[in-house]
Amino acid sequence: MYLSQAEQKEFPTLGEANAPNDVPKDFHYAVLIFDSTSVYIPGDERSRTNPGHGYPASTNYYNTFQYFWTKSSDDLNKFVKYLHSKDTYKNKFVFFQVSGLGKVNVDVSISVECQNASPHHHSPSGSGRS
Repeated sequence: MYLSQAEQKEFPTLGEANAPNDVPKDFHYAVLIFDSTSVYIPGDERSRTNPGHGYPASTNYYNTFQYFWTKSSDDLNKFVKYLHSKDTYKNKFVFFQVSGLGKVNVDVSISVECQNASPHHHSPSGSGRS
């Protein structure tokens, strides 16, 4: 279960990261709340009228999470105590300290190899014939 808008209003100094660019690049405290969701996909008409044919109904399950962050240890303590007091969240969260984010450096190396290439000779006169 996701933290509701009303619950989030109780912690106005918390940031929520919905994409990688939302995560602070420097020091912060983070709380991950884990959950799961499912999506029901109804079968097509053929599978309902002729069992074993067409596309049957199915349910897909997905793991989800919410990422909250703060720069204040007091706000972190208050938020963690709140989550721990609620049965909905009690065993579904972790919290940790982030000193900074990692960076990816990519090096590109280029080489050209010629195999079984016959050498080409060019004469100074341009025709190549004597």
